[in-house]
Amino acid sequence: MRKIFCWATVLLLMALSLPLEAQEEKGEEEEGYKIRFQFSPMGGALMKSDFSVEGLGQVLYKSNYIVGARMALFLSRKVGVEGTVVYNKASALLIPPDGEDGEGADYSALHYQVNIIYDLGELEVVPFITMGIGRIRFQLEDESQFPISQDNTTFNLGGGVKYFMSERFGFRVDFRTHFFRLQDEEGGVSPFFNNLLEISGGIVLSF
Repeated sequence: MRKIFCWATVLLLMALSLPLEAQEEKGEEEEGYKIRFQFSPMGGALMKSDFSVEGLGQVLYKSNYIVGARMALFLSRKVGVEGTVVYNKASALLIPPDGEDGEGADYSALHYQVNIIYDLGELEVVPFITMGIGRIRFQLEDESQFPISQDNTTFNLGGGVKYFMSERFGFRVDFRTHFFRLQDEEGGVSPFFNNLLEISGGIVLSF
């Protein structure tokens, strides 16, 4: 009985010491960690999409290209906060529900995003996932009665891969889906969430 009690006490003490050791190792790791910044000039496209706006009809949205940059602040080895600014050249065609001829418009659009990014590795090849919120602000390039709101709040979800050639330089590929609701100038909102698929790539400068 005494031997059983002794062995049980030893095992209990060993079990209690494991979380403390892990916590100490984590503390030592975080203590030696320095906040990292990553700057990523990028380019790509938003894929062509069809939207529905209640009472207005069908919107055919075509993106020509996007260019921009991302800036990430990594507060730990894997988790960071990332801001993105993107310029988008786009055009759209509104097809009314009564079947009349559609009206087209050319846009210059600015996308602002704030995301949480989580790296899934620490080696040369680093997959990652990301999610966040933002705004798409459209600016008509000519006079038009195109009845779509020029400001839309978005939610985006996606991921990608970073490949580092050295400690400070690498390449990056992103895939993101942006969800939002189109609305007209009078505040009418589409009952459906529309989405734009973003495909982009660029370089990564880490410092």
